[in-house]
Amino acid sequence: MRPVSIRVCLLTAMVLGGAATAGAQYPESKYPVRAVPGWARQVTWTKLGEDPSGDGRRPAAPDGKALWFYHDVASDTLWFRLEVFGVEDSVSVAASVSFDLDADQSTGLNWYGTNRAFTFDKMISIGLLRREGDWHIGYNGFSTAEGVRRFQYLTEKLGTIAFIVDPVTHAYLVGVARRDLGENIRKVNVIATVGQNAVWNDDLINTGFATLEFKVP
Repeated sequence: MRPVSIRVCLLTAMVLGGAATAGAQYPESKYPVRAVPGWARQVTWTKLGEDPSGDGRRPAAPDGKALWFYHDVASDTLWFRLEVFGVEDSVSVAASVSFDLDADQSTGLNWYGTNRAFTFDKMISIGLLRREGDWHIGYNGFSTAEGVRRFQYLTEKLGTIAFIVDPVTHAYLVGVARRDLGENIRKVNVIATVGQNAVWNDDLINTGFATLEFKVP
């Protein structure tokens, strides 16, 4: 298979938002606590957007600072780096990344966070509720827009998303296999969010959304 090449551009005319929401709707998952891989601090990340401090719903919860992207070609994994201000929460953090899979904003479900204009087709949600030794207990998986419409925030591929807390750079790393978004996905729009205790707090970013374009075999 040929390597996937990526072009990233910003569409700043749109308004961005996002959420991580009520924990009661998430099946509990168990997934390993992972150390920050060496490559994560060595590779060049693409900045997709910035977010101002102090604009979250709750001052004590994670406050988004910047959204970054890196494609690991060897594993064909899409990595999102959700940078936050101040001290990151490594116990009860919540995060989500939502995808407009057909890059068509006239279709999909309207986002329910700050960016009500953005439409999406699929969402990944990750959250830590507690830690038991070398394991995180929380939620981890995908939902379709229809699932979210029905308040079912995890409906498929449970436990398949990589999630790593990086205390040095104050960021959360979220990794998803490109093929899990769809075998022939070539262009997507994305937004992300951070929160706490399965509740949304802040969007990454407040204006604009990122467009990722892939060349696939």
